[in-house]
Amino acid sequence: AAFPDDGSTRAEFYDSSGRTPTYLDAGSSLVRPVAGMNYNSVRAALWTRAGVFNSYISNGTPYTITSHTEFLADQARAVVDYTGNVFIVGKSNASDIKWKKYLSGSWTSAAVVDNSPDAIADNSLSLGVNDNANSTVVTAAWVQRSGTLDTIRAAHYTSAPTWGTPQELDTNTTHLPATAPAVSVSPDGLRRMVVWIGGTAGNSHIYASIDRTTGWSAAVKIDNTTADKFRPNVSINNDGKAMAVWHEKGTI
Repeated sequence: AAFPDDGSTRAEFYDSSGRTPTYLDAGSSLVRPVAGMNYNSVRAALWTRAGVFNSYISNGTPYTITSHTEFLADQARAVVDYTGNVFIVGKSNASDIKWKKYLSGSWTSAAVVDNSPDAIADNSLSLGVNDNANSTVVTAAWVQRSGTLDTIRAAHYTSAPTWGTPQELDTNTTHLPATAPAVSVSPDGLRRMVVWIGGTAGNSHIYASIDRTTGWSAAVKIDNTTADKFRPNVSINNDGKAMAVWHEKGTI
């Protein structure tokens, strides 16, 4: 876990014996930390300090904290794959979606995932990664301006390693605007699901789309009320069974 604490960023790692929280960074304007860890206990933390993303990676030995100035503040996410590679995806200072990868002790240069100029990643970008020693699949989903409405776009990274062409998941204007995507990738990497909120205040719904490596399915409404929805999340397994949760008018 990574969290702000009295103006500093702290991290806690728990195993069977527990650990003492460790300060990763200290100073002012430290906000929105996120953390990830794989099965081999490679840990990654990402946070913003004075408008710049910083990362810390450890597999038992601390590495140098790195600043990632190519991403806009508070508009990137990170995941760790099975073998310990770390992926950052976020909105860049050129207003497109970029990514970079931590591999064998160093970061790659940032590269483009989607060069569309109207990516809206602030608090609306989600990443998912599978848990497989033989292959890595990362799925990213974010809000994109489509004309005058916001829709959801998604793309996959595979072990090739390349990012596929981003796809718009729902073009039905009656479902828009869309926001708050959440991503899950099955452990084998063969099923990727995105859920999100679509519609307007007082008439919003949760929609879902799945890709079984053959392309994204048509968006499907998975709730039955018009109450306002918040913070959806989803998990999918190798059998294609999924569970979605969200906050709705004081309930889950």
